[in-house]
Amino acid sequence: MPKSRVDRFDEAMGNFSKAFNEIEKIKDELENWKDGIEGTNLENTDKFSDLCDAVAGLTKGCDLIDKALDHLEDVEIPGAYKR
Repeated sequence: MPKSRVDRFDEAMGNFSKAFNEIEKIKDELENWKDGIEGTNLENTDKFSDLCDAVAGLTKGCDLIDKALDHLEDVEIPGAYKR
């Protein structure tokens, strides 16, 4: 028997939230790495510049995903047998 729309939506939201949490962890790790380089002579390297770009991109992306999750969490999928 196929899953209901409600079950599929709930599963998709769970997967989306899990993926988002992993992306946030990666962003935090890169941010910590970047912060550890600040104040050293490594600040002027391509690696530091790449880290800054990655952190900025992930931060912007996470902000957008967070807003999308807020909207999606408000969605209530009607069941087929609900009146």
